[in-house]
Amino acid sequence: MVRRNRDIGRGLRDRMSTDFWRVANRPVPGFDADSSESILNAANGLIERFSALGGLAAENMVRSPSWRFLDIGRRLERALNTCRLARQFAGRGALADDLGALLDLCDSQIIY
Repeated sequence: MVRRNRDIGRGLRDRMSTDFWRVANRPVPGFDADSSESILNAANGLIERFSALGGLAAENMVRSPSWRFLDIGRRLERALNTCRLARQFAGRGALADDLGALLDLCDSQIIY
């Protein structure tokens, strides 16, 4: 997804601000698959990145039907991802740590 983001940006290079390039060129956060804290930190880093890109779009787009379409898509993606996370972390055998990670992920998505 990050690579696709950069490819789109390169195609629209003259229309993108330096703020966009600063966010798009940040390295993808690494993580240790055996550490839930490492995964959570990487997820928070990605949420921060995509929130910054969303904020740039919100600040610089005219509120036309195109913007409304983009906003609907963003809200649908958020709802689908929240459902996927709930399915992964809140199953029948969910532990307190699993539910804590789900709460952290959902709170981060709402805050950012």
